[in-house]
Amino acid sequence: MTWVVIAVCTGCGVPDLAHMRPTAWKPAAEVVLVGTAAGWNADTVTRLAAQDGMVARVVPAAPASWQAVLGREVMRASGVLFLVVFPGPVPQDAWRFAAAHPASRFEFCGTNLPGGSPPANVRAMVPDAAAAGYWAGWLAGQLAAGRKTLSVGWYDALPSNRFASGNPVQTSFPRTAGVNRAWLRTAVRAALVGLYTSYPAVSLTEVTTASAGGTAASVPDVVVSVSPPPAWLATAMAQRQGVLVVLTGVTPVGVAGMSPRVPAPQDLSADLTAWAQRAWHPGVTTLGGPRALSVTALPATLTATWRIAAAGTALTPALVDRLWASLPDVVRAAWSVWVP
Repeated sequence: MTWVVIAVCTGCGVPDLAHMRPTAWKPAAEVVLVGTAAGWNADTVTRLAAQDGMVARVVPAAPASWQAVLGREVMRASGVLFLVVFPGPVPQDAWRFAAAHPASRFEFCGTNLPGGSPPANVRAMVPDAAAAGYWAGWLAGQLAAGRKTLSVGWYDALPSNRFASGNPVQTSFPRTAGVNRAWLRTAVRAALVGLYTSYPAVSLTEVTTASAGGTAASVPDVVVSVSPPPAWLATAMAQRQGVLVVLTGVTPVGVAGMSPRVPAPQDLSADLTAWAQRAWHPGVTTLGGPRALSVTALPATLTATWRIAAAGTALTPALVDRLWASLPDVVRAAWSVWVP
C-alpha cells in the first residue's frame, strides 16, 4: 500500500476523502494538529506517511477551535481514523466530543490523560505516568546535587500547600483541572521516589506567588511544578537560569527543564498499521523509557546518562512500590495524603 498525505494550505485544492470511491478499501486518517506539538508538522507526517499504507489528510487547528475543525471533518469524512494531536494535556472535551460521535473512531495524543475513562470509540496515547514522573524527579535530584543546593521548589496551583521541614503537612491531593487523577497521583508518587532516590538529602520548599516575590532570586534553582506553571514562575526560572520540572503540560519556551513528552509521529506507527489492517482497537497506550519524558537545555552528559538508564530500566508499578517503601518513614508519612 502507498500513503498519500495531503497537507491543508490556503489556495490548495485537496481531494475530498468523503467522496473518494476506490475500487478496494484504502485505510485513511484525518490528522488534526492542534497548535504546535513538538515533532509534529505536515512535512514530517508526509514523509513518514509515504513509507507505509495510508491515505491521510493533515489539518491544522488552533487550540481554541479544534472542536469546530474536528466537527467539520467528522461531518465531511466517514470510515476514517481521526487522529488528534495536542501540544499538552488531552483536554476533557476530547472525551465528550468522541462520546457525541459514537460512529466515528478517534485517537488522541498528548502529555496527560483527562479525567475519567475514554469512550468506547477512542484510543489514546500518552507518556507512562510512572516513567515520566520518576525520571523527572531523578533528573531534578541530579541537577540540584550538581548545583550544590539542598532545596528543591514544589509548586501546585490548587491548593496552596503548607510545608514543614521540607515536606507538606496535611495537604490535599492536587486538583489540577481536567487531568486524570490516577495518572497525576502516579506521576507525583514516582517523581518523589525519583527525587529522593537520586538525592536523599533534598529538602522541598513550597513555591507560591508570594514566595516568588516577582524576583528570580526568591525561587530555588530547581522547581517541580505539579500544575501547569504560571507565567511568573516560567519568567523567574528563565531569569535565574534554573530548571523547571513540569508534571502537567510542557516546559515553557525559553526555560530549561523536563516534562511529559508529546508522542512523536513514529510512536503512532503501530496504531496506524493496526488501522490499515483493520485491527485497531480502543484503549490507552502509554510510552515508557526515554519516550516518556521531554528534556530541554540540560547538560549533555546528564542527558546521555539519563537516556541510557531510562532505556535499561523497566519502571513497573511493583518496582515503584518497592522504591517508595525504601524511603524514610518520615518522608512517606509526610506525603501520605497525596500518595498513600
